[in-house]
This record gives sequence, structure tokens and C-alpha cells, in this order.
Amino acid sequence: MLSEGTVRILFSKTGKIRYISHLDLCRTLKSAFIRAKVPLKYSEGFNPRPKMVFALTVSVGAESLCELLDIGITEPMDENDLCSRLAGALTGDIGIIRVYNPTTKFTSLAWSDYTVTAEHPFVADELDGIFSKPMIVEKHGKKGNVETDIQPLVKAYSAEADRLFLTLSASQSAFLNPEYVMKAINAATDNRYSFYSIVRTSVYDADMKVFE
Repeated sequence: MLSEGTVRILFSKTGKIRYISHLDLCRTLKSAFIRAKVPLKYSEGFNPRPKMVFALTVSVGAESLCELLDIGITEPMDENDLCSRLAGALTGDIGIIRVYNPTTKFTSLAWSDYTVTAEHPFVADELDGIFSKPMIVEKHGKKGNVETDIQPLVKAYSAEADRLFLTLSASQSAFLNPEYVMKAINAATDNRYSFYSIVRTSVYDADMKVFE
């Protein structure tokens, strides 16, 4: 049984839904909660809104098997009932994996796993050369574009044929978007991997324990 208060929703975002903006995703989920008659907790003030907090949203076009969303509910609910209601109110491109009362905060997130699938095979020796030295890319920040070495934010990498497996920093102070890794790889390979897809597969805390 889910207690009143914060409920964490672990869900997947695949297929066509990956092409909508984060704002549109928020609207989609809000509408689903209303259709599913979830007793949402709202903010106070002139324009009350459902209390919804996302962690580590992926870029438009990327898929994720581990999206995390915290909502507030005003009364206890059965977790199976909530999952069933939400599944009936959402398209198949958003899959509800689990709902639970969290014991951790999003600030504890530290690492993320990604799988990048490209049109050409990755070359191990070539990747070793790229990842063993500074990987300077132009990152977008509050102060504009800044040249940044992202190499220290890459915890692990490996490749198998046309798939690249990455473990990247996901902390609030040092988040690394896998798009920047591909930008660095393409800069070193004459844009050989211009066409690729990204799937986030897992998220972890600082001890590499699957985040809950």
C-alpha cells in the first residue's frame, strides 16, 4: 500500500513519445493522472498545479527505460491499482514499471548507463585513443557556450559491433549528456557516426547501486 505523500513512478519512454518535448511530456502525464483519477496533491496559490518532479530527463529523440517522477498524493493507494489505472490512461510508448514511496532523494543520483546504436561498428582501439585523453567539447551553459573537458565525467565505456555502452556522470553538479560524448567521437572520426540512437538503461547512486 502506498502511503499519502510522495510517490515515485519508474517508467519507460520509447517509440514515438521520445520525440515530444519535456513540457509536452508533463502535459501528457498530468492528463493521464486526471483521467486515472489519481488523488494528486496540488501546489497552493493563484494557479495550483500538480506536484510533479522529474529526475534526469533525457533529450528529445532519446529513449529511456528508467525515467523517474515524484508526485504527491492526498490519500493512500494500492500500488497495483495505481499502476493499472495509469496503464489504462497512457499510450503504449509510456510504460509504468513500478510505483512506490521513495526512501531516497534525486540529489543522490550519480551515474547513468546508456546504449548508443550507430550505423557503423565502433572500433575498440580507436575508442581507447579518444577516451584516454581530454575530450574537449562546447557545452551549453547559463553563461553561454563553454569549452569543457568531458573525459573525467565518463566512468566506463565499451563497445560491441555497432553498440557503444557508456556509464556517465549524472549528478546535479556534473551531469553529462551522451550527446556530448558522440560529439567528441564524431569530431575524432570525421563524423563517421552521424546517425545514431540513444537509450538510457539504468541510473545509480554514488556506490553504483541501482537508484530507487
